[in-house]
Amino acid sequence: MKFSFDWIKELSGTTLGIEDAAALLSSKAFEAVVSGVPGVLDIDILPNRPDALSHLGVARDLAALTGTR
Repeated sequence: MKFSFDWIKELSGTTLGIEDAAALLSSKAFEAVVSGVPGVLDIDILPNRPDALSHLGVARDLAALTGTR
């Protein structure tokens, strides 16, 4: 699924850049790559993770990984 990184960044409160966020998400939770469209993450959601089918769900995971609220 394609996600707007600006929305994820705003919801998660992270200061990471898009490349760093994609690498962190890929190393811990999902397979995330920067899409060909600027500011868009392409994230493969696993079938056992329906909580991550929205911007808010991905932002929660990123906030948990970075320690932000």
